[in-house]
Amino acid sequence: MRISRHSRPAIPPNQGEELKKAFLFIFVLLLGALIAGGIIFRTRFESEPPQVILSTNADTIGMGPFDINVTDSGTGLKAVTATISQGGAEQTLVAEQYASAIAEKKVNVALSKVTGIKEGPAILRVRARDASLWHWGSGNETVFEKALAVDITPPTLELIADDRYVNFGGVGAIVYKASADTASSG
Repeated sequence: MRISRHSRPAIPPNQGEELKKAFLFIFVLLLGALIAGGIIFRTRFESEPPQVILSTNADTIGMGPFDINVTDSGTGLKAVTATISQGGAEQTLVAEQYASAIAEKKVNVALSKVTGIKEGPAILRVRARDASLWHWGSGNETVFEKALAVDITPPTLELIADDRYVNFGGVGAIVYKASADTASSG
């Protein structure tokens, strides 16, 4: 009997079955660990971005305040930044980062307190990032942008007729004309 150099030693049939069982056991164990880890860390890896809602749907804003409401029902908010850009200049309304995540941030915006705002077109930009571990730990980000027109000049009234002499107990009336940009009058 001659032995060839290229021949392999035969594996006993029992040892091959044991190797298959060992690999199957390790595979099932690793798969179970992955599933258990996914269930445990599912909330930390949520993929829903934060929501941004304005209290007004108007395309024109004035001196009256409005609210920006930013929420995240998953892991909570980690950072919120709101800016208004006009003519190449950007004014920061809010820029906050939180050590522990919060569920909601409400920002009250009053343009009368913001310096450098003039009449004309502007862009409101809100960035919100949550505390999720999604995107390699940087979380989910929402960027909300809305083009707005800023109108900070109040409407005018023009007095057309008046009666300056009203007797005690009498009735008086005036006639006036409101400017064209007046929303309501009376």
